[in-house]
Amino acid sequence: MNRLVFVSPLTLLLALPGCSATEATAQEVPATPALSAAIAPVDRSPIRETLTLPGLVFPRETYELSFPMGGVVTQVLVREGEHVTRGQILAHLDASAVRAQRDQAASGLQRAERDLRRAESLAASGSLPSATFEDARTGADVARASVTAAGYAVRHSVLRAPAAGVVDLRFTDDGEVTGPGAPIVRVVSESEGWALRVAVPDRFLGGLHEGDAATVELDAGEGELAGRIVEMARVPTPGMGTFDVEIAFTSPPSGLEMRTGLVGRTHIAIGEERTASVPTGAIVDGHDRSAFVFVVEGDIARRRPVELAFFAGERVVIARGLEGIEGVVVRGAERLSEGDRVAIGSTTVTLEGAQ
Repeated sequence: MNRLVFVSPLTLLLALPGCSATEATAQEVPATPALSAAIAPVDRSPIRETLTLPGLVFPRETYELSFPMGGVVTQVLVREGEHVTRGQILAHLDASAVRAQRDQAASGLQRAERDLRRAESLAASGSLPSATFEDARTGADVARASVTAAGYAVRHSVLRAPAAGVVDLRFTDDGEVTGPGAPIVRVVSESEGWALRVAVPDRFLGGLHEGDAATVELDAGEGELAGRIVEMARVPTPGMGTFDVEIAFTSPPSGLEMRTGLVGRTHIAIGEERTASVPTGAIVDGHDRSAFVFVVEGDIARRRPVELAFFAGERVVIARGLEGIEGVVVRGAERLSEGDRVAIGSTTVTLEGAQ
């Protein structure tokens, strides 16, 4: 009887001359090639998040000067950009009418005082009713008040600078009619200086405090200027939902005359100090503040979860997850999976812009 004998391919392979079982297994399961990657060191330099906001330059203290009464402006003696000293005359109002009122009030006071003296003599002799005497005294008081009011109007027909500064804006020209309280000129105080006013969203407001240091860049100037927060609004700007914050210049720009409305931006360090940052190329599978990096143990890639704090240029600052880690995969990280073999290239990536 003929029997059919089944011979497996492995048996036939082993029967071949010079072929062992070990060699056959090696041929069936080829070694996994190592993936090329580069390592970047974890930068441990202290760093804080920087809040950058645009803003406009404003004088910290201004005076919009006006006359307390209306009339014809006979002279405006200063122009925009002109420096003025404290007490300097800036404008004249036609005071012909108020001078006439002052003279009339002075004559009325003389008559009222004369009537009061006569009433006092008669009252002392008992020949004048007390009510008549009180009327005379009241008339004298009213006349004095009229003289005071007229004198005030005459004195304030001349507009003077309340402080040394610069004429920022001129509202009126010679010969124009102005009303009570209508601005004539605006003077910027030189003693208080200038500030950049920025609008801060409420989510950042808790990280700012008066006195915090800041830097300012102006489009019209060059370089960074030192500044500090001097004022923070207590209520938001209507319709905006942001809060005005003023950053005063502690070192005014050289060679640039400050003007209202200059455009600039401020950089303010906020939040807590962090001590771990890596290049952005090291981050994989990021979602919100969660992400992963790859570290290498021996020649094996290990996927490690991290919590992102913020971005700083070409770097990502890490809040948690890199404790005790010296380097992360930065080139080739997007091709790695947990447990892959890694061949580290000869070039080690350094962190640019480290502080």
